[in-house]
Amino acid sequence: MIIKEKGFSKMKVSITLYNRGNKTINNIKIMERIPNMTKEDIDFHILQPIRITHGIGALSVVWKLDELVAKQEKTITYDISSKLHSMGRMALPPTLVKYIKDLRPFVSQSTGFKLLK
Repeated sequence: MIIKEKGFSKMKVSITLYNRGNKTINNIKIMERIPNMTKEDIDFHILQPIRITHGIGALSVVWKLDELVAKQEKTITYDISSKLHSMGRMALPPTLVKYIKDLRPFVSQSTGFKLLK
């Protein structure tokens, strides 16, 4: 969802995790990169990140969940502001999720998302 206010476009970003399997997954780390063209204030909703790192061209944000039981769904949301209407476009890189299932590590990645004016 995008709302324009005070020279910036405010965006609400939602990351939905869903355990489609029949077993619990553990030690879940969700890694998101947020482009630096955003304003500094990011409003994280219910689940706060465990780490925010300033990198070249993007902020790296990491959340951690202890477990996600079978068929459970969890949503992480945050609001960011960007000069989207003056920049013309913005790309949100894929979200990376690492977790443990049956004592084996797994990695899953979402598709990226491009916003065009």
